[in-house]
Amino acid sequence: MRNKRSNQSDSLDLLLDTICNLFGLIILITILIAVIAQISGQEALKEIESRKVQKKDTSKELVSLTNEKNFLINEVQTIKTPELLKSIAIASEAERRLQSAKKELARRRVMLAEENKLISDETVLIQKLKDQLPLLKEEIEILKSELKRAQSMKDIKLRTPKRREVEGLMPVQVIIKNNMAFIINDTTGWKNSPNPKAERCRIWKEFNRSAVDLIRSTAIDLKPCYGVGGQDIERTIYLLPSGGIPIATDTYIDRNRDWVDFLDSLDPQEHVISLKVHPDSFEAFSEIRRSVTKAKFNYDADPMFITEPYRDRIKDDHHATAQ
Repeated sequence: MRNKRSNQSDSLDLLLDTICNLFGLIILITILIAVIAQISGQEALKEIESRKVQKKDTSKELVSLTNEKNFLINEVQTIKTPELLKSIAIASEAERRLQSAKKELARRRVMLAEENKLISDETVLIQKLKDQLPLLKEEIEILKSELKRAQSMKDIKLRTPKRREVEGLMPVQVIIKNNMAFIINDTTGWKNSPNPKAERCRIWKEFNRSAVDLIRSTAIDLKPCYGVGGQDIERTIYLLPSGGIPIATDTYIDRNRDWVDFLDSLDPQEHVISLKVHPDSFEAFSEIRRSVTKAKFNYDADPMFITEPYRDRIKDDHHATAQ
């Protein structure tokens, strides 16, 4: 029995210890909650106080802005309406003048660009004129030379001689074509021949190798040829394209050595220059005629179309005449 009572007493003690521990824990928790609540309340009070201060500052700023707004409204209201309109008008006029000035500036820029282009074109033109100046001077010199030539020809007899003036003279043919003088026959030694009239058969057939294509050209006797007369020679002549003596329009042909040698090989008392002139060389003919008459030679001239080949017929029962 004692043991039973002893066990019951121990169980009751344990229960009482548990209950006491539990109440102690509850009291501890309650104290902690109270402390925490007190701290939180203090922080909330501080936040409320801070917000009150901020609200007060905001209210002051709002009042300041309101006062400034009212001040500005009063300032605007104090401005006189005529002065405002006058300022607006002045501003509008200034804007109008500004736009007009911009337009004028744009127009001046366009004009300046056009002027620069004109100056550039004039510079190019001036340079071209400078480049052409030597050519113009050369043309002036040519014209002066032509003038001197014309003046020197005033007293020269330029008529075609009459038949009696050339009768018995040995004709020497010169073809004028492409502004060149083609001397048909080889006149070397003619001037020094003891009896040039007796050599007519040979002379008519001997071509000038400098002006005539000797391979293709021919001279055929249609009947026996006698130096004293009665020649009947048919000739077919092919000219060499570069075989003529050039006849320049800006200088005298008397300065050409080949032409001078040709005239020196002849005798004005024995020979007459027979000129065959193509239509493209009438100006060249004038220079040849001047040179021939200056050298005291008689001449005759036949304008004709000279085709390739040139054909002629030397026929004279008694005396050879110009063809």
